[in-house]
Amino acid sequence: MNTATLSRGSLLVALVLPLVGCGDRLADGQFKVKGTVQNQVCWLVVDDGGKTYEPDNLPPSFQVDHLRVETVVAPAAFNSYCGWEQVHIITIDKQ
Repeated sequence: MNTATLSRGSLLVALVLPLVGCGDRLADGQFKVKGTVQNQVCWLVVDDGGKTYEPDNLPPSFQVDHLRVETVVAPAAFNSYCGWEQVHIITIDKQ
């Protein structure tokens, strides 16, 4: 493999990688998640692609197993009980 091919491949990865995985990215590290609330020892939001998030502030009115939601979240740092990716809910709506 020559260096020109490697450089184009690296550029492609650098451009595509941020677009994969966390839904619609917004400002300040926030992103949208569309998915389903699940109770698996702790309350989680599982997105439509199967990625699991553990919110630190899921409102009680949204703590309903299998509830469809659309939420804007930001990364959070807290002591996770369940070990999933920790997020802080900025906004949440029922779908």
